[in-house]
Amino acid sequence: MNIKRLSIISCIVGCWVLISLQAALAQDSGGYRFVLAFGPWDLAEGRIDPSEQPGDPYFQYVEKTYGAAPLTISWEWEGRTGYFRGMRQYMASGQMPEAIKILDLKFGLELIEAKVLLPLDDLLPKYAPELWQTIPKDAWNIVRSMAPDRKIYYVPDLPAFHWSRAGFIRQDWLDRVGMKMPTTRDELVAVYRAFKEKDANGNGDPNDEIPVSGREGLRWCDDLFTIHGVSMYEGHPRLSWDPAKQQMISHQVSDQMKAAIKFLRYLTKEGLMDPVMPIQKKQEWVAKINANRVGHYFHTIGEMEGFTAFMERDPTARWAYLPLVRVPGVPPQKHVYVHGADPNIPVFALTTAAKDPAKILHWYNQGVATMDGFLYKSLGIPGKDWKKTGDTLVVLNKATPFYKYVPIETTQYSRDILAMSKHGEMKAPILDKMIETGFIGYDDVSLPLSVYEGYEEYMPEKATLYREYCAKMVLGVLPMSAWDEYVKAWYAGGGTKVLKRATKWYKQVNNIQ
Repeated sequence: MNIKRLSIISCIVGCWVLISLQAALAQDSGGYRFVLAFGPWDLAEGRIDPSEQPGDPYFQYVEKTYGAAPLTISWEWEGRTGYFRGMRQYMASGQMPEAIKILDLKFGLELIEAKVLLPLDDLLPKYAPELWQTIPKDAWNIVRSMAPDRKIYYVPDLPAFHWSRAGFIRQDWLDRVGMKMPTTRDELVAVYRAFKEKDANGNGDPNDEIPVSGREGLRWCDDLFTIHGVSMYEGHPRLSWDPAKQQMISHQVSDQMKAAIKFLRYLTKEGLMDPVMPIQKKQEWVAKINANRVGHYFHTIGEMEGFTAFMERDPTARWAYLPLVRVPGVPPQKHVYVHGADPNIPVFALTTAAKDPAKILHWYNQGVATMDGFLYKSLGIPGKDWKKTGDTLVVLNKATPFYKYVPIETTQYSRDILAMSKHGEMKAPILDKMIETGFIGYDDVSLPLSVYEGYEEYMPEKATLYREYCAKMVLGVLPMSAWDEYVKAWYAGGGTKVLKRATKWYKQVNNIQ
């Protein structure tokens, strides 16, 4: 796309958004309304035009309760690329949100370098005290180290059990085809075949079922990698410490990854894996699941309600936890999970356009670090969606989107409240089994960005060579023998230097001689 055309599009997009925001901001509400650029809220999740948001009762509740509420602007997610493209075009049009979901360290560093983010060192302790105290001092120090002036410019990620990722399988499909929950890889393949051949969704068409699906870039089918011993997070192959070799290895080129790619290649050849997975957009993936066509998907437990539209037609349908099945020669695996705040994932920042930083930070603090905020995002408006009778919480409306007009991140957790949220009867037992299986963190969770300096395409979130080669091997476009060529190219292009830097860092922080 040429620069002139991009400028025209940016102007059109910016002017349209500006008109909507001006209309929303013009209303005299008594609360503070600010513009928030927020990534994950796309059309699949019921995006509302900014001009209409103040009319939403949930917006009104947040504005009245917290004294501030966000006018949310967003773009199609497209695995982050759509969001960043839309955000860049929006800023190129001369507009700037007051607050922003960054979600990518490189993008965050660009914003810091461009001097569009507001330092938070003095503001956080005063206006977001619970949040400030929740995040460890060491994590804040790493955040400071990212900026040339060593100031805090963003709030890091705050993982919670709501966002634990796992595989979910249609229990009603298993019942319909007469199969038990698989516990081994061979049993899983047998279940896939039954789903494919026996009209598992019961609509009379034995050919429209997709046993398992995923998204572009070999993403969101992590459990198929994890069972082979791959350290993977949302489709991003991580680095891990190899105690035998006394060095860091990358799962972009590990033996475990090779085994996983061979398995996905087999599934695709047999017609058991969605063949468009390496190029499939989020919208298409979600639509297939909600259309009762997919038997197994991988995602977060807290967002299960976004994948249950088929239950409106068949209330007996339900998702169940798919165990991390055993693979011959591979030790039992655990769910991959980031423990504690991750300084390398910037989730929230204020820009220099923020007119009242104190009120925005108060809103953020209440949403992520207080029990009131957790109850709201989990159950909705007290008195309307839920009520408290003695010490018991009674849910009146399970259809409430728990993230409306408050931050998704949370430092609070309660299994009981999760059980009372929409589809909690499925979520809570799944979470129990996930906790029973156990979680394991990343060895590279605090790896500094400098490790990838000059070799940014090797970062897990990009892994460009991996996605290019492995997608073709999965589809059969390249033979599996191309793995050796790929590994050789990966190391020669910068992999050796990245692993050398990562090993040096890991030994230093873990005091390994």
